[in-house]
Amino acid sequence: MSELDDLMVQAQKQLAEHVFWLHDEIKKMPADVGSEGGKALLCHQTTLITLRMVRADKGAVSVVWDYPDELGAFLRHPSTPQHLRDTLAGGHLVNSEQPAFTATRSYTDD
Repeated sequence: MSELDDLMVQAQKQLAEHVFWLHDEIKKMPADVGSEGGKALLCHQTTLITLRMVRADKGAVSVVWDYPDELGAFLRHPSTPQHLRDTLAGGHLVNSEQPAFTATRSYTDD
């Protein structure tokens, strides 16, 4: 198994642990009757977090988890408990509408 394969396995394992923890933490949050459906939606959306990209560049490795929009907005909202907001600490928004890399082929007359 290559180092990149090992990294992918470890990233998937860490993601599975995070999903399990986050689901349980959201489920524990108090909710009234009106917000119980929203809480259920957020719990479901934890299962939709995916590993978006792994990139190795000059010894540095980047692993990006892609959160569903509503879950990401919830985790960034000031009224969300701090320990849940901290799960995104150090992260940044990634726009899936923009490519992370573009290349253009150029031809020369040799």
